[in-house]
Amino acid sequence: MFSAGGEGPISPHGRPGTHAGYQLPYARKVKEALNIPVIAVGRLDDPILANAVIGNNEADMVAIGRGLLRNPYWPLTANEQLRKIAKEEICTNTISTWI
Repeated sequence: MFSAGGEGPISPHGRPGTHAGYQLPYARKVKEALNIPVIAVGRLDDPILANAVIGNNEADMVAIGRGLLRNPYWPLTANEQLRKIAKEEICTNTISTWI
């Protein structure tokens, strides 16, 4: 390990938190161990991933700080994206039922 002059040691493994959902395992463990609402954090700014975290009961809420910094209308954009996906799934399921 090397020092970066006050930044702490530099790890050969890269920075922590470089991938989406990097702290989800911790949220999952806390949720399983305690009977309290859990907010998952850690680059959850993809609407599909954020929705899956809640849908899979990995957390009760998600924090989307970076997503909101990039796009203050993130909740509206995410809602539109998820509705579009839901409509496509309904159409696909309906067509496959008819065939």
